[in-house]
Amino acid sequence: MIRTKNHYRPSRPVIDALQDAGHGLCDACLVMAVGKTKNDAITPARRLCKEGTAVSHGGTCNGCGKSRIITQLVKSKPQKAPITPAAPTELSLNINQLDELRRELIIHLNKLDPANPRDGFAKRVGQLRNTGQLSPTIAALMLTHGAYRNEMYYTPFKPCSPEIGILNQITSYLRTYLEEAKQKVSDTGMTNHAH
Repeated sequence: MIRTKNHYRPSRPVIDALQDAGHGLCDACLVMAVGKTKNDAITPARRLCKEGTAVSHGGTCNGCGKSRIITQLVKSKPQKAPITPAAPTELSLNINQLDELRRELIIHLNKLDPANPRDGFAKRVGQLRNTGQLSPTIAALMLTHGAYRNEMYYTPFKPCSPEIGILNQITSYLRTYLEEAKQKVSDTGMTNHAH
């Protein structure tokens, strides 16, 4: 297959890996986090740097902890959206709401699996799904929420009306799940305290 200048390798897995790492990854850790070949991780990372979505600089790798050249995502500047009235049946949805729920989900993941707090969000959700600590449905909802959050956080992506409706339903379902999980912990604590 002949590759043209416009035929780029997908950067979505790289963005997810860098976002989950937080403070940046060296090339070796980025390849491991993406789980593909060096070209599938490094080439898109370099393109992200050229586009201004990421930067490479000297620092401590969040994966191996060594002082290396690391690649780190930069926050996109908020873009002013045109002022338009929202549809009456549509709830407004913004990145702050998605971030807040993501933080709550990470706290919940830390309670379920305190041994691996440095692993990325998606990796931890997958591991907890595989061990049965998260149902496949909840895991899928968490991953979908995380993907939309990352897309809105690092790109100028704006979800369309049906996507906003779906995200609102996912958000509502995950909040209900978290409340039920907190209630179970509270009920278990009361039962253990009574004995």
